[in-house]
Amino acid sequence: GPHHSVSREIAHALVAAGLGQSVDEILVRGTSVERASRSGRRSALLHRDSLRIADGAPPPREPVVLIDDVTTTGAQMIGAALRLVDSFPGLTEIYGFALIRTVTEPEFEAIHDHVRRVARLVSRESGACSFGDLETD
Repeated sequence: GPHHSVSREIAHALVAAGLGQSVDEILVRGTSVERASRSGRRSALLHRDSLRIADGAPPPREPVVLIDDVTTTGAQMIGAALRLVDSFPGLTEIYGFALIRTVTEPEFEAIHDHVRRVARLVSRESGACSFGDLETD
């Protein structure tokens, strides 16, 4: 939309740095979802159902990289991936990039130079999804 988007700025910066080909805004929020930082629900299915394909959006080219500025549980990113898969059934390569991951106080032990987590989307029979770790640096 016409509003300010930190995620859009991050995406354009990644492309400018040679880490992508283009920025295509394919998903738009159809209904609002309370922010997780304000104690909103963290449900991938809630996020999936709140998203729609933008009018006139081109079919995504693979690989797709979803960009977020801050992630906590990954529910929003998983929901976005689910909406893309529902809307474009042949889509197989979807990745996520978040600039920052929040941590809760029990998780906080030290400041790290960087944290990288590579994960795969695991779908369960109930329709719930989660991240399954492949490796952690």
